[in-house]
Amino acid sequence: MSVMNLDGIMFRNMCKGGLDAILAVEKKVNSLNVFPVPDGDTGTNMKLTLEHGVNDSYDTKSIGEFSLKLARGMLLGARGNSGVILSQLFKGLSRHLKNFETISAIDYKDALILGYETAYQAVIHPTEGTILTVARLGIENIKDKITNSTSFEELFALYIASMKDILKETPEMLPVLKEAGVIDSGGAGLIAIYEGMEAIILGKEVPHILSVDDKKKEEEILFNEDSVLEYGYCTEFILQLQNSKCDIKNFNLDLFIKFLEAHGDSIVALKDESIVKVHVHTMAPGDILNEAQKYGEFITFKMENMSIQHNEVIKEKKEKLPHKHIAYIAVAQGEGFKNLYKDYGCDIILDGGKTFNTSAEEFLNAMDMIDADEIIILPNNKNVHLAAEQARNIKDKDHIHVLHTNSLVEGYFAFSMMDTVEEDIDVHQQIENMISGIESVHSFGVTMAVKDSSYNGISIARGDYISVLDGDIVYTSKDKKEAVTLGLRKISDIDEKEIIILFKGKNLLEEEKDGIIEALEEEYPNATVGEIDGDQDTYGVLIGIS
Repeated sequence: MSVMNLDGIMFRNMCKGGLDAILAVEKKVNSLNVFPVPDGDTGTNMKLTLEHGVNDSYDTKSIGEFSLKLARGMLLGARGNSGVILSQLFKGLSRHLKNFETISAIDYKDALILGYETAYQAVIHPTEGTILTVARLGIENIKDKITNSTSFEELFALYIASMKDILKETPEMLPVLKEAGVIDSGGAGLIAIYEGMEAIILGKEVPHILSVDDKKKEEEILFNEDSVLEYGYCTEFILQLQNSKCDIKNFNLDLFIKFLEAHGDSIVALKDESIVKVHVHTMAPGDILNEAQKYGEFITFKMENMSIQHNEVIKEKKEKLPHKHIAYIAVAQGEGFKNLYKDYGCDIILDGGKTFNTSAEEFLNAMDMIDADEIIILPNNKNVHLAAEQARNIKDKDHIHVLHTNSLVEGYFAFSMMDTVEEDIDVHQQIENMISGIESVHSFGVTMAVKDSSYNGISIARGDYISVLDGDIVYTSKDKKEAVTLGLRKISDIDEKEIIILFKGKNLLEEEKDGIIEALEEEYPNATVGEIDGDQDTYGVLIGIS
């Protein structure tokens, strides 16, 4: 039997199918990245973004209500450029669906169009040959085939086939893809998600891979057979009140809250028609769940051991930092860089992790801790720009400013040019100072290639050392020191530079560092050569040249 109408419950199941599908091909999509560096993997970022949306939503028959909740969760959880664009596609989708209880294929077609239009608007300089093109032409090329008699099976078959045709053409649209011999990774991820959604419509199984991440392994260590439960459980649930169990209209929320207060704290409880939503910290969640079940049945519930959260130092302080004129938020990697930024007065430092996939929600949480007239954000990675901008747009505050720093080195030189004397300096003057630092420096790094590739006419073999200058691969070598010395020669005016600072990464040995410093001092006698322990991942060698 054909599916002619879609409600919120079915659509949520479809999104779960999409999540299972992207999880199954996550590594394959990651391998399509043009840069042979483990930095900001597309498949992982798309998976985490959709996962956040699905986990933040709940079953509701209204597709409008569900799509708004899904989009909000995806916007908050968006990571990397691909994740942000995916969240914007679903944001546009939700804008069209928000007033619908159920929809037809024509309604969904119109939502897909608004989805890509919203995503294009979110990107300052949209690039064709990417996920944007796949989403846009995927629906534009088949929209005239969608009629009142079109089923969702037919719509998804047409849409996916159309997107696949466009995906094959992306190397012709974007030369860097053609040179690397890959198709667009974001487009491939989007198709995988829609294939998972289609499988649910067709009643087929979606390949599912159980994700066991490092955090779960850490939890086993942080709470074992000898641990003591000190902090209780963070308990959240959504309860569907049942006519068979209570008088829904006269359900006494205040009385229920009194029960919660007797068994826990940090209570948030609200009633929305026949739905009750609860958050509580308690030592005995079973008592609360048993009491709640007297009135209805659970739609969802979640419990987290707060002793683990405490041990992981996941729960950040809720109180705001002291008021100041200008506050700074930066994304960093490595204790060395974090300490450098702190020394310059950075207020909150977000850990970018190995792949720099900081989410919009992490930026929002940081903003909430700050009490300042102005906030300046340094993403320090081009893959984090959109997430930072998305967080600013969610806040919709003119006093939040995002500097498009592309590297840890640019972040360091931006901080180094700040005026730290004048306390009430105009924020635009301070931004101008910091931009002068960014524009004055070349950011150079050396890391190891994780796959065979080709970029800018340079053939790269897995295991080679690649020299990256201002975001572009400029040289490759089997020898690390040669990758540094000859890679730097790609800076046309390198002999005129006055400052060369090496930031030592985690995987750079002390003797290797000493050899590189010696070579730099010999090669550039007129420059001041310095060294700082950055402790960063991925790039064993980072160098700022100014």
